[in-house]
Formats: sequence, C-alpha cells, structure tokens
Amino acid sequence: PVQVDQPPLVVRQGNGSLAILDTERWGSPLGDEFHDALTPQLERRFGSRDMAGLPKNGDQPVLSVRTDVRRFESMPGHYALIDVVWTLGLREAGATAGSKRQSLTCSSVIREQAGEGMENLILAHQKAVATLAEKIAATGASWAAQPSSRCL
Repeated sequence: PVQVDQPPLVVRQGNGSLAILDTERWGSPLGDEFHDALTPQLERRFGSRDMAGLPKNGDQPVLSVRTDVRRFESMPGHYALIDVVWTLGLREAGATAGSKRQSLTCSSVIREQAGEGMENLILAHQKAVATLAEKIAATGASWAAQPSSRCL
C-alpha cells in the first residue's frame, strides 16, 4: 500500500494514527522487500525456482503466483499484519501460447504478535510472510492436483 511503501518504516500508533520512523528504514522499497522475502519461501515449498520472465519448457506445467498486498500494518509491541490477495495461474503441460490458463484467486489476512522493539516487529512480519507462503504452497499443490479444489 502506498502509505507504507517508503524507505522509513511506517508504524501504527495506539491512537490509530501512523508514524514515520526516520531512523528505521527498509533496505529497498517495501514491495521489493516483500517479494524478496516471499520468493525464497515459495521456492523452498514448491521445490522449484522463480522463473518469471524466463523462457519455459512447454512440456512442463507452469504454476505462477501473483500477489496484491492490500494492508501491511506494523504496531511495535503488538502485531504485524498483512492482508494479501493472491492469484495462482496454471498452464498445463503441452499448452500452446493461445491456450487458456486456469486461475484461482484467494485472500489471506495474517496477524502475528510482535514483541517490543523494531527487531521483534520485523521478525513478526517475517513469520507472517512464511505463513502466507505455506498457505499459497498448500493451495497450489492441492489445486494443481485437483483443479476443482479451492483456497485453503
């Protein structure tokens, strides 16, 4: 979300307002940080590499994942929350360029308790991303095996 996608960390305060922490910064834009945290989690769970933008073997099925982060909240000493709509796309093995892809759209709201301090807040966000990866991978495996299955 645009209100938190900036170099300094943006946190929610007890009164509901947002505070920008100029001394606490992300290493890169928040969207990149999120992608860089989620991608290796998904690669490990799916047992394959991120092939976005690379040529793919038409004889192999391709499962793609697209995410849209709706909320990314940080409240030090309380919680880290992510609200993500995610879409799985499946191209069957042997499909041609004009073949219709199947897709499944799901959403997840994940809230993790955060201890005091920025380090614990970041750890809570990492745990939330790991939980999201587990949900995406479990749904992807189930859906690829049985296309009538739904979001887990």
